[in-house]
Amino acid sequence: MSGPALLRLESPLITSKDDRFILRTYSPVITIGGGTVLDVQVDEKWKKARQEILTLYAASDHQRIELILENNLFTPVTAAQLKIRLGLAEDKILALIRANENLIRVEYHGSTWIVTKSQIEKVTEAILEFMTAHHKSNRHRAGVTKEEIRQNLRGDARFFDYLLREMEEKGHINREGEIISLPGHSIQLSPSEQETTDKLLSILDSEGFSSSSLEDLAQACNKPVKEIKLLLDIAEQRKQVLRLEGNLIFTRNNFEDLRLKVRSHFEHAQELSVGQFKDMANTSRKYAVPLLEYFDKLKITYRSGNTRKLVP
Repeated sequence: MSGPALLRLESPLITSKDDRFILRTYSPVITIGGGTVLDVQVDEKWKKARQEILTLYAASDHQRIELILENNLFTPVTAAQLKIRLGLAEDKILALIRANENLIRVEYHGSTWIVTKSQIEKVTEAILEFMTAHHKSNRHRAGVTKEEIRQNLRGDARFFDYLLREMEEKGHINREGEIISLPGHSIQLSPSEQETTDKLLSILDSEGFSSSSLEDLAQACNKPVKEIKLLLDIAEQRKQVLRLEGNLIFTRNNFEDLRLKVRSHFEHAQELSVGQFKDMANTSRKYAVPLLEYFDKLKITYRSGNTRKLVP
């Protein structure tokens, strides 16, 4: 009688794939069986482990390497781990890769994985499926972050970074800063939401650099504060407004106009005082200081004593 079996040992034992073994009873010492190691790493969940063992047992030796790799779909096996798992030297591993066109050696930022082409395809498809579902259920968001994708699929961070870069190069995804989206995806606003957003932008444009509070904006638009906050968050994602210190909100149009005025000032002056900047922005010190600090952050100006100078 023969078949696959899962052996749980009393103590650790050094072994690897294809090692032969025999089983004996304690007393009397009788050989009761033997076999060949299929794999040394088995999932802790019995239902999944059982299926993996049966699949490995039924597969050819050529297929078993691929199955072992694809059992770690989102957390790929490193070259070092595979050497231990298979009990093979590096030159033997490289020979296996050369002999199987479905095997790939991936090197990325100090990590080296052995994966299959179908594994790359499956993980890529899983990422696209997650993003499609996320876009559908989050119409007010511009996209997702790499960490959200990794946490949802429970994958290796560096491996996912590699795949997302590959997907971006192939045009499967778009990336803007930390935000990742599918081509063609955009934030969807209802006609009512768009109307309120247009009114908000008009109010903020007219205010220049004297930012109303959320409560004042909600009252002016006759909308709940929660909805106004959401629409301003969306406007910020769309780069229509910028927010400083959490509650100072200005339109991008006004800021770009101010940027031109600042650069124009330095065409005939070497320094910019807070007072000059207040007059330029037609605002109070309350708003002028965080605005100046934002210019510093953008590397447009830098602080020199009580004044600002233009970054060379």
